[in-house]
Amino acid sequence: MIRRVTLQDQNQEAFYDKLGLVFIELPRFGKTEEQLETHLDRWLYFLKHAGELETMPTVFEHDVIERGFTMAELYAPSEADRERYQEELKHYRDALSMLRTAREEGIAEGIEKGIEKGIEKGRYRKRHRKRHRKGIKKGIEKVSKRYGTGDSALDPFGDSGGSGPTVVGLE
Repeated sequence: MIRRVTLQDQNQEAFYDKLGLVFIELPRFGKTEEQLETHLDRWLYFLKHAGELETMPTVFEHDVIERGFTMAELYAPSEADRERYQEELKHYRDALSMLRTAREEGIAEGIEKGIEKGIEKGRYRKRHRKRHRKGIKKGIEKVSKRYGTGDSALDPFGDSGGSGPTVVGLE
């Protein structure tokens, strides 16, 4: 009915002697009110039957358990209080669910807008890169006409069959 468990390391030694777990199997506690002898017996009886007891048994008088019984009576909710609590809990969970959904939708919308903006920015850069290349090519044409070199010798993009950004023939 009562099991004490200590954590052990790989050498079967206590991991920490001040740390342990105590398991109490209340359904297996079968003593009646008349059979309660020790303080532990009274606590186990109280824990097992606290929800069923209408009045405090005399065996708990002048014991700390009497205070526990009084507190249990004070804080035990009525049926109306339990229903009100369940209703408030349902409203809370509904509101939490709505907030999570709104957040997820907001994140999805933000990602979508970010992708659209990124695509737009990429198109803008591509247009400007084409303009920039055209300007450079016009400059290369002017220089090659002026100094009598071929376009391919000055073409940094390699579009004219040249090998890339090398400048040849300028002396």
